[in-house]
Amino acid sequence: MRKYAVVLLALLVACSGQQKKEEEKQAEEISKPAVEKKVVYARTEAGNPIVLMKTSMGDIEIEVFEKDCPIHGGNFLKLVENEFYDDVSFHRIVPGFVIQGGDPTGTGGGGPGYRLEPEKSKYKNKRSYIAMAQSPQGINGSQFYILLGDAPHLDPKFPCFARVIKGMDVVDAISKVKVEKQKPIEPVKIIEARLKTVSEEKEITK
Repeated sequence: MRKYAVVLLALLVACSGQQKKEEEKQAEEISKPAVEKKVVYARTEAGNPIVLMKTSMGDIEIEVFEKDCPIHGGNFLKLVENEFYDDVSFHRIVPGFVIQGGDPTGTGGGGPGYRLEPEKSKYKNKRSYIAMAQSPQGINGSQFYILLGDAPHLDPKFPCFARVIKGMDVVDAISKVKVEKQKPIEPVKIIEARLKTVSEEKEITK
């Protein structure tokens, strides 16, 4: 009987020791500072936001002149944040001139349901620069073009609000796909467009 009592006591002591270790471990975890991931948006040296546009033919990075062109640039950023351009095609390609996208219907006649107000821009229509498409009805709210070469005849009616800073080789490749009446025979799509981010960890003591 005494032997069993000794064994039982030993078991109780062991359990008590294990429980104490668990409690100490939990207390240690609670006392550690929490690590929170903070997302930081990438910007150019000029302080402009960068949009990373992933297409079915490669990635394109776009600098948006947010401060200089708050109407057109701000609208473009708003559409990106709302994931408007995801799965939208480049519906018009004119070799040596432009590639054009941003129409959710893929017909060249679609948009977000509104049109933009005119805006002045100090940036010229030249290779790699971006502006909104226009028609007799006004300035489209989502359709944009990327210039393959200089086009001074578009100034100043078509104000540029952004430019490609990385991936013009992708833009050039898109401009060379086979088209029929300026429309790609095989769809070239924007997989997604997002503000480019840089993640960093920041310790916050609670």
